[in-house]
Amino acid sequence: MAKKGSVRRMDSSMPKSDNSKLDLSEEMPIAWKKGQEHFKRFTELIRIELEDETAMVEERWKKWNKQKLVSAGLTLFDLTCRGQGRFYGDPIIVFEQADRNRLPPHRFSHGDIVLISRTKPWERRFTKALFWIEGPQELEL
Repeated sequence: MAKKGSVRRMDSSMPKSDNSKLDLSEEMPIAWKKGQEHFKRFTELIRIELEDETAMVEERWKKWNKQKLVSAGLTLFDLTCRGQGRFYGDPIIVFEQADRNRLPPHRFSHGDIVLISRTKPWERRFTKALFWIEGPQELEL
């Protein structure tokens, strides 16, 4: 019969000696030894991708004129907003045109991070929101 009461605990944390920056140039393993290594690697890759996309958006804001941003589907201007309840404690905000006509064409889709600003977001305060639902006449964030 097996000895009762002896429990072997496994150390599932990241190695203590690895305090250096994660080297993303190394080839990824076929099988990960620890889930934390997989999580750390892909979290860093996602962070780098988000920083690149944010830098690209900021550059377009500063160099492109309003009409070029609208025609590329990257911005919507002159929208009104109203509250539409809450989703897990977070407010749902609905944006629409003042005359309730169809929205102009845009490239926003579910899960996109959008910036809401009364004026130029690179000069003044803005709010980040998550794009949730799109209708022909309104956007829910």
